[in-house]
Amino acid sequence: MTRWIGLLRRFLSGVRSRIDASRIPTELRDRFRPVTDVVDQRLREHLAASYHIAWRSPDTYSQDGYSRDVQTHVTGRLTTFRTTSIPWLAEHVIFPGLRVLEIGCGTGSSTLALAEQGASVTGIDVDLGAIEVARRRLQLFGVDADLREGNAADIGTDFSGVRFDLILYFATLEHMTTAERLASLEQAWGLLVPGGYLGVIEAPNRLWTSDVHTSQLPFFNWLPDDLAFRYSAFSPRENFRELYGSSPRESMEHFLRRGRGVSYHEFEVAIAPIDQLEVSQSLAAYLRRRSFRRLPREVRKFRRHLMRQAPHVPEAFFEEFLDLLVRRTA
Repeated sequence: MTRWIGLLRRFLSGVRSRIDASRIPTELRDRFRPVTDVVDQRLREHLAASYHIAWRSPDTYSQDGYSRDVQTHVTGRLTTFRTTSIPWLAEHVIFPGLRVLEIGCGTGSSTLALAEQGASVTGIDVDLGAIEVARRRLQLFGVDADLREGNAADIGTDFSGVRFDLILYFATLEHMTTAERLASLEQAWGLLVPGGYLGVIEAPNRLWTSDVHTSQLPFFNWLPDDLAFRYSAFSPRENFRELYGSSPRESMEHFLRRGRGVSYHEFEVAIAPIDQLEVSQSLAAYLRRRSFRRLPREVRKFRRHLMRQAPHVPEAFFEEFLDLLVRRTA
């Protein structure tokens, strides 16, 4: 199992890091705003002041772990979104004038990547510190977006009478409780225009054998929440195993928001029977096609096994991460 997980991690890392930027359509690449040294330094300062505080403060990480997390928020996520998600989305939507609701905008990397392409982006998040960094990021890059504090489970009320062409959950669904996911997905579907898309990016698939997103443990997403909470003590991940395992019961909600797996079941319950939904090719399949790479044999066999169990479910729901678009046809 350890060897299998290692192969999978190397594969995913290789695909995401080896996409040739020169193959990104010129009209998209020309809109990328440069990350100058001044922008880099200012973002680090804003992260330290507003985001890396409380349970995310530097003393909850090793020195290397903290440096990696800072770099991820400064440029890592932005680079990944620009060179993977943006070209994939561009196969389905036209960015200039696109009305986007981004649920869980975080520190604004994906918000910037969408807005610099000409989309009209409204971003919401429950984390005020993250929103503050997102605002500063957009100012530094000279890009506009409407950022608000908001809960994903309240979008039907907060945006009553408003319609969107794309509603995007980027690394967000896994950080909600089950009740919040179902409420948010149902409401999001109602806020889409006919022909609009509901998008999910980087949601770990609960059907997958290993959890590389949250706990870095095998079978973690298969465990019931109470057992997973207790089993967190065995995680190799710093700033995770110390917080749960034997922590007070009041930490359960915090634990759930660190990330639990998502699967096709939420979509079926919240929106419609899964075989009635129009689901796009996954981002992972798109990246494999562009890079001329194949999944390792062990992974292909596991995916085929999953698909045999539920042949009516679109293939995009059988990747390690849910990166997919669901089109509202009427």
